[in-house]
Amino acid sequence: MYKNIWFKLHLILGLSAGFILFIVGFTGAILSFEKEILNAINQDTY
Repeated sequence: MYKNIWFKLHLILGLSAGFILFIVGFTGAILSFEKEILNAINQDTY
């Protein structure tokens, strides 16, 4: 009984932490390549 509860709790906490780390990493990558992304989107103005 307790093993099942701990497993579900660990799964939920792990997935939520993984999702938060994914968002932080993705937005950090976007911010670090901001100049290149803007150059690629607006090729005619640069």
